[in-house]
Amino acid sequence: MPASAFVFHASRDEEVDVAVVHLPGQASAIRGEIPIRSDPPNPGEQVAALGYPNIPQRQAALAIHTGLVESKAPNYRGTVDTFQVSVEISGGMSGGPVIDRGGKLVGIVLEHSFEQTVENVPGRVFRHVLPVAYLSEIDLER
Repeated sequence: MPASAFVFHASRDEEVDVAVVHLPGQASAIRGEIPIRSDPPNPGEQVAALGYPNIPQRQAALAIHTGLVESKAPNYRGTVDTFQVSVEISGGMSGGPVIDRGGKLVGIVLEHSFEQTVENVPGRVFRHVLPVAYLSEIDLER
């Protein structure tokens, strides 16, 4: 795929890991758009992540995992505003849409981070979602 097919976020070097890919001939295949919610969801709100988790030796199938927004916080590097969710997301779902109860796009699956703890204290996974506001900052005219 030619490099011109990719449009990256201006802050991609500062951990805003998002790009738009233009696929020739695919525009006519799009049936509709997901409505966008401009304000990020608040802690306690229900959300769902949609995607195709990478499960070995299994045919790819659309997964819809639901959960709650846990907090609004920067990613573990402290460079990008994200919100954390209790949704069970896995490899292969990165970049997939995260929607609110009304079906509006609130963000995309970004990454997992793991709590660093002292010995013999169990850590936990934090699941980060990149708010939709970052998507609207991509210059599609490039």
